[in-house]
Amino acid sequence: MRALNANKTLGTLITVAMLAISSAAQTQLRGTWTAEVSSKRPDKLQLNFFRSSERGQMGQSMEYSELKGLDSSAVQATSLPVKFQLVRDAGTVQLDGTFNKGLGHGEFNFAANQEYLSAMKQLGYAEVDRKAFELAVIDVSRAYAKEIRELGFDTSLDKLIEARIFNVNREQVAGLKAIGVTDLSLSKLVEYRIFDVTPEYVQRMRASFPNLSLDKLVEMRIHKATPEFAKELASAGYGNLGADDLIAFRIHGVTPAFIREVSELGFKHLDADMLCSSGFSA
Repeated sequence: MRALNANKTLGTLITVAMLAISSAAQTQLRGTWTAEVSSKRPDKLQLNFFRSSERGQMGQSMEYSELKGLDSSAVQATSLPVKFQLVRDAGTVQLDGTFNKGLGHGEFNFAANQEYLSAMKQLGYAEVDRKAFELAVIDVSRAYAKEIRELGFDTSLDKLIEARIFNVNREQVAGLKAIGVTDLSLSKLVEYRIFDVTPEYVQRMRASFPNLSLDKLVEMRIHKATPEFAKELASAGYGNLGADDLIAFRIHGVTPAFIREVSELGFKHLDADMLCSSGFSA
C-alpha cells in the first residue's frame, strides 16, 4: 500500500508559510497593519502587514518584548492611540494606530538599514533591496545569515528566508549530528522543523523501527503512525505490520475500534489491504 506523498505535503506547507514578495525595492515603504492577541498564547501578538501594491499579507507572531514602546496593558485598553517600533537588523518599522480590547490597526512606515543591505550584498545576496521589509519582519539578521553559511549552506536568499521562518539553526544541526544524522540539505532541515522531526523523535522511532529510512520516519510522523499505534493494532490481532501498512491504516482510518466493528459484521481476519480498501474503510 502506498502512503500519501510527504514531499507534496511539505511543498504545500512551505507555499503557505512563505510570504508575498514584491519585485519592487522594499527599502522605504508604507502600508497598514492589524494585530490581535493570540488566543493560545496571550503573551504574543499576531501582527499583520498589508500593502495595496501586493497581494496577500505578511504576518508574524511576536512577543511584546520585540515591539518597542508597546505592552500588554496598552493592547487591552479601550480605543487607545499607540506608537511603537519593530527594530530589526534589516531595518525599522514604525507603527501608528489604535488598540481596542486586544484588537489593533493603523499605518506603518519602514526604513531599511543601509549597513545591513551592504553587508548582505557582500555575502552574495544581490537582491536584498527588494526583500528588505520581508527580511526585517522575519528577522533575518546578518548574524543568522553567517550562521547558516558556517553550517555549510551557501544558499539563495529565498532559501535563507525559508530557513529562518522555520528556525533552522546550529542547535538543530548539532542535535541531529549527535545521533548520527549528518549531511542533510537545508531543505531537509526545514522539512524536519515543519513536521517536528527532532533528535528525540528519531531515537524513539529507531528503537521500534530500526531499519527504516529517515524519509519513512518523517512520513510516519506526518500520519501519526507511532509505536503506540502499532501496539494497539497488535492487540487487535494485527501485529508485525510494516511502516507502509501503519501509514495506510492511519490514512484510511483503520483503528482497533474499526477492526472490531468490521469483525462484528462477520468480516474476520481480513488482511491489511482489505481493511484499507474503499469497501471497508471510510
